[in-house]
Amino acid sequence: MPLRLELYRRWRPMVETGVTTEKKLSKRPEWNKGKGAGKRCGDLTTGTWSRTSSSGKSYSLSTGVKIQKIIGIDLSTSRNYASNSKLTYSLSKSTRMLCGNNEKPGQASKIAQYRN
Repeated sequence: MPLRLELYRRWRPMVETGVTTEKKLSKRPEWNKGKGAGKRCGDLTTGTWSRTSSSGKSYSLSTGVKIQKIIGIDLSTSRNYASNSKLTYSLSKSTRMLCGNNEKPGQASKIAQYRN
């Protein structure tokens, strides 16, 4: 029987570099500027602002990874969403302006927080 030599190489971190990077996927919407901004934005008091809804649609999301041939099992995950939801913003003195994309924050389909 011939002798078979197998070499294994292993990587092990030695130090923490302390370096991080950030990638912005898209530009922040400027709903607080331009035509109609006054109809979409509002200054609020410092504290917590929230909006609740019960008109959403409940659904279940499941996904998985078929890797049984590699590790012996397939992986899966699932998450269930209810029809009730609550959106909450913490407002400070410098970030008390909320703007909606198409209406005031209480009725808008999307909301963003801005410095005032």
